[in-house]
Amino acid sequence: MHDSLGEETTRSFRQLFARLGSSRPTLKLKLMLPGRPALRARGERRLRDTFGSRLLIALPVACAAAAVVGLSAAPAAEAACSTEYGVFWKMSTGTYGLAYGARNEIEVKQHSIDSSCASGSYPVAETSHLRLGGNDGDWVEAGYEEDGSATPRYVAFAEWGLNYTTKSFNTRSYACLSAPSYERWEPVNAAGTYNWNTWLDCEDGAGWRLLFQYSSTGFARGIPMGEGSRYGDNSGITAVHQNLQWQDATNTWNYASGVSCYSDNDPTYSGSGVTASCVGAFLAVAALVVGLAVGGTTTNSAPQPVEGEFPGPPVNVDRPFVDGVTIDPGNAASIAGFSAVFPKHSGNLVAGYVHASGTSPDDQAIGLVYDNGTSRFDVIEDKTRMTQADLTSLAGCDHGTGCVGAWTLVQLQDGTQALEISGPQTNGLIWLHGERRFDVFGPAASFSVDAAVSASNDVENAIT
Repeated sequence: MHDSLGEETTRSFRQLFARLGSSRPTLKLKLMLPGRPALRARGERRLRDTFGSRLLIALPVACAAAAVVGLSAAPAAEAACSTEYGVFWKMSTGTYGLAYGARNEIEVKQHSIDSSCASGSYPVAETSHLRLGGNDGDWVEAGYEEDGSATPRYVAFAEWGLNYTTKSFNTRSYACLSAPSYERWEPVNAAGTYNWNTWLDCEDGAGWRLLFQYSSTGFARGIPMGEGSRYGDNSGITAVHQNLQWQDATNTWNYASGVSCYSDNDPTYSGSGVTASCVGAFLAVAALVVGLAVGGTTTNSAPQPVEGEFPGPPVNVDRPFVDGVTIDPGNAASIAGFSAVFPKHSGNLVAGYVHASGTSPDDQAIGLVYDNGTSRFDVIEDKTRMTQADLTSLAGCDHGTGCVGAWTLVQLQDGTQALEISGPQTNGLIWLHGERRFDVFGPAASFSVDAAVSASNDVENAIT
C-alpha cells in the first residue's frame, strides 16, 4: 500500500516542481491501436510504453467485431430516470501493480437523453477513476456530468468514498467545459500521503486546474479505470476515452498496456451488456463508427438524478477486490505476508481472496466473505500507515459537500475506536489494530448496523 520513505520523498519533490511555475504543456495525442509513441512537447514528462489507448464504449451496446456497430435500444415498458447504469473499464499497468494516479482524455459531447429525465437533471457522467487499494468499494474519481436540457450544461466534479458510500462529491463549473471538445482528467495521489488531488485540463492552453483535494483516505494507490454512467432506460451515451495513462512512483505517466471491461450493470440492450470480449472488439479496430437510436416517453414523473447524484460503484460483496484471486484462507499468510483473522461467531466462511499475483507485498490484503444466514458480508484486512487521527478525521458527514449516510465514531467492546459508515448501499465499520486496518461491511438491505457492530466485535476479539 506504500513505498519506501525515500521513494515517496522523491515523488513529492517531483510533483511539487511539476506543478510550480508555468502550467503543464498541452499535448493532445490522437493515437490508435497499434501505434507508435508520439514525440513529447518540451517539458512534458516522458510517456512510457508503446502506444496510446483509444477506447470507445457505448451504452446500451451490442458486441460486434466490425468497424461499424449499430446500436438501438428497445423502449422499456415504462421509461424511468431513477436507475443508474454504468460500465467500468480497467487499464493494465503490466507488472507494476497499483498506480498513483489515472489520466483519461475524455470527449465531451451532447448525448441522447431519455425523455423521462427532466430538464435540469444530470443523467450522464464520465470519469477518470481509481479503485483505492484495489478494493472494489473504495474509490476516487474526476470527470464531468451532463444535464438533460435541450442545450446541455456540463459540470466538472470529483468524488471519493469508502465501502461503496460517498464521502465527498463536489462540482465546479468552467466555461471551457463545452461540447464538442476533449478534456483530460486526473485523480492523483499527493506523494507520501493518503491524500488525493483531482485535476482538469481543458486543453485550451491554460494548463491544469485543481478541482478538489481529499485527505486521509487510507490509500496511496489504486487500480486505474475509466467510467461511463447514465440514468434513463432509453438514454444512450457514446463514451470516447483516449490516451489512457497511469502514474508510477517516479511521477511518470505511462500509457496503459491494455484495457479490459471490468464491470457492467447495463443489461437493457437486447438482454446483454458490455463484456471483456466486447471491449476487445472495440480496441481491435482502427476506426469505429457508432450509430445510436433510442426510444422514450414524454413523462418525467419518475425520481430524477440531481447534480452530484452518482453513487459509488455497484455493490458486490462476493468480490471484495478488483483483481482478487481465491485462496485457502488458512494459507493466506504465504501470499499476503500476514495471517487472516477469523471471527468465530459471525457465520460461515464462504470464500477467501488476496490480490492477484505480482501485487507488491505492501499492497496485499486478505478479503473474507461470510454468510450469517441473513446476509453475506466482507471482512477485509490489510497493512496500513493510517493513524487513528486519520480515521477519526473521517467522522462526520456534511451532506452539503456531497457526503452520503452517516459517518460516526463508535467503540468496540474492548474500547477500540472505530468508524461506523451507514449508507444507502452498505453498513460497516473500519478500525485499526496496530499496523492492520480492518473493514467489515455488507449490503444495507440485509446487513444492519447492529449486525456490522456484532461482526466487528467478533473480529476484534479473535485477534491474538
